[in-house]
Amino acid sequence: MIHNKTLSNLAPAVTFSVLALGVWMWLLKPELLGLAIIAAGFLPAAWLFTFVINRAKPTAKGNQELRSAITAAGLLLALSLGLSIAEIYQALAPSMSERINSVALGLVLIIMGNYLPKMLQPIKQDKVAAQTGQEMRRFAGWTFVITGFAYALISMFAPIATASTLATYSVILGLAIIAIRFIWIKIER
Repeated sequence: MIHNKTLSNLAPAVTFSVLALGVWMWLLKPELLGLAIIAAGFLPAAWLFTFVINRAKPTAKGNQELRSAITAAGLLLALSLGLSIAEIYQALAPSMSERINSVALGLVLIIMGNYLPKMLQPIKQDKVAAQTGQEMRRFAGWTFVITGFAYALISMFAPIATASTLATYSVILGLAIIAIRFIWIKIER
């Protein structure tokens, strides 16, 4: 998971921003009430979930990781809501909004790929299993980074009619490559 103190500290502000953007979108387009409720209610629901989880096992590191993850999700929601509001005001073309959202998702894949190899293994594992796990995380991380770049580039430069489909295929291909590599490692050992 993401373990970042700055992201963790921004969690309440991002939550209120997403809530405000969701209400703003609803005020502009009342017919989007369902979407606004889902978008605005997601982070408070995540906070409630975090509160319930932390009552079971409260740790400072675990709390910071959950808050960082909530902030990261909130930033994506805020971007999406902000772009939707810009579309409503006709400050941004719908195709540009879709491209910006897709590039942001590509960046999320790149960030995930960067964090994946840095995840720690349980100490109780034997040395061979730990080494295999680290190899797999490194491979998956690089694959996610390359897939994220492909997703972002396709989203930016492909014709808008096919960009979403092609970008999705790049992610499916990346996941398939990771799955094949995982199966290959399991067969070898």
